[in-house]
Amino acid sequence: HVAQAKVPLPLRAHAQRVVDATTRLAPSVPALSARGHRVSAAAAGRRRTILDRSEKRRKTMAAASVARAASGLGGRLHPSTAAVFVCDIQDKFRNHIFGMPAVIDTTSKVVRGANALKVPVFVTEQYPQRLGQTVPELAPHLGLEARPAIAKTKFSMWTPELERAVAEHDGRTKEQDPHSPGVQQVLLCGIEAHVCILQTASDLLARGYEVHVVVDGVSSQRPVDRAVALQRLAQMGAYLCTSEMAVFQMCGDSKHPNFREISAIAKEARPDPLPFNGVAVGTNNL
Repeated sequence: HVAQAKVPLPLRAHAQRVVDATTRLAPSVPALSARGHRVSAAAAGRRRTILDRSEKRRKTMAAASVARAASGLGGRLHPSTAAVFVCDIQDKFRNHIFGMPAVIDTTSKVVRGANALKVPVFVTEQYPQRLGQTVPELAPHLGLEARPAIAKTKFSMWTPELERAVAEHDGRTKEQDPHSPGVQQVLLCGIEAHVCILQTASDLLARGYEVHVVVDGVSSQRPVDRAVALQRLAQMGAYLCTSEMAVFQMCGDSKHPNFREISAIAKEARPDPLPFNGVAVGTNNL
């Protein structure tokens, strides 16, 4: 059409060059379209993978919630079903953790209360060859001679060694009482809230355990990490509690033979408390 059009020769030549250029580019258009399609397909695949993983996590958490509901515990701590997990409270971290004196003091109270109520205590240490042993303030109350601390490099406490230790405990209690339910609830104390505590809680919840995080007994290097971790833990389905709340709930009755011992522990002086939603947690109330 360009050759036949009645237009000046210079314009006709320019138009022909445009047509020729368009013709040369035309074959590449399907290639661009195909490449765009491949990119879109890859993006859609990644999105499906993310959605599948999210759905899997949702189903896992839902199954854990159903298991907890079926147990009939409903957040009510009982010494026959509870255990205390003490996470990585080691001397090397003493000067690096926000509110570490409160963490140590609270954990001591929880452990001594657990001992009075015959609740098992399990202890882990993160890479003790480099990071040292559990702080000496706790060691006398932990019964490490009978049940040594479990060394780990994994952030979560739920290692094969700890799983085996809990299973062995459950086996012994069932030998003594065939109707014993074994450990179904875990009280968590230790560090760091946003790493080891969070990942331990996640592993336990996924396996159907009821998790209770002792707010005045967990911390991190930075207050913001601790604050966000506590919020995340609650979103995941863990119960947040204080040391007194947990120990007195396990005690259950002022007529309990060890109530006086537990009451005396609660009345002890405490270091500066850790905050929770702007409120100092760990002050004396009795």
